[in-house]
Amino acid sequence: MHVHPAVRLLWLVCLAVALARPGAWTFAACLLGIGLVWARARPAPGTVLRGLWRLRWFLLILLVFYAWLTPGTPLFAGAPALLPTVQGLAQGGERLLALILLVVAVQLLLVTTSRGVLVAALHWWLRPLEALGVSADRVALRLVLVLEAAPALRERIAALSPRTAGDGWRQRLSAFAAEVFADVLRTAEHAPLTPVRVPVLPPVRLWSVALPVILLAGLIMIDSRAC
Repeated sequence: MHVHPAVRLLWLVCLAVALARPGAWTFAACLLGIGLVWARARPAPGTVLRGLWRLRWFLLILLVFYAWLTPGTPLFAGAPALLPTVQGLAQGGERLLALILLVVAVQLLLVTTSRGVLVAALHWWLRPLEALGVSADRVALRLVLVLEAAPALRERIAALSPRTAGDGWRQRLSAFAAEVFADVLRTAEHAPLTPVRVPVLPPVRLWSVALPVILLAGLIMIDSRAC
């Protein structure tokens, strides 16, 4: 079954909204949906999981933040102030799982949707803003380019080292930021210009737009009653 590119974006937005305050039913539905997309698309695991690897330190810090700073029952007896809490580990694990699912969903979208199709899908949603003078073409193209350039930019930042010296950490941080900005400008000046072919998308069926919204509302209602 082919899913309209604009509807794929809607599914992703609904997934992000559902994972903002997830429950058991939300997690089950998201795992099932992502699993079905993975089985159908069959992407290279390394391509999708690379995004998670880039966030490994952020995920670890998030878990530590919840585990050690959330009041509750200490995980082990003795020295309760220095130990993680059961409630903190539960909340941290929930946040980690939600973030992992969202990252995997974004990676699946980028793997299964070409640049031109993604630009066309974003343009479809941004088209009403043209009445306000907003160029939907430019905004959609820039959003796609940002999504594609973010991983490469992170790798270039990791390759650079703060070699500049300063009187304090603020001076060193400012000098390093200036070095990164200059490196980005040099890369952009020498980067080849690649044309982007934006296809004409077929009409969107109303039921395909209503389905993710209805499912999202249903999951929120079920999880709220379960709580």
